[in-house]
Amino acid sequence: MKNLFEELWYGNIAPIDNIGSTPEIDGKREELSQRYNKLTKILNKEQIKQLNEYDECGTELSSLYESKIFEHAFKLGANFAIEILKE
Repeated sequence: MKNLFEELWYGNIAPIDNIGSTPEIDGKREELSQRYNKLTKILNKEQIKQLNEYDECGTELSSLYESKIFEHAFKLGANFAIEILKE
């Protein structure tokens, strides 16, 4: 097996692919889908376009937050490892 850094560099490790799901996540995803469907039934085309643009912007913002959280958690884990190795 290649070392962990090479695996990450060459894209063989993708942490986002290993998140999985839970009943809570599945329930919220279903609720969100139902609410979206209800909204699109009562909105006109321009309003649906605005809703979709809003949703895309929210998704991008969420992705940026998730990336920063991943980076922080990775650094925190590395600091824990350093502390353990000091002992």
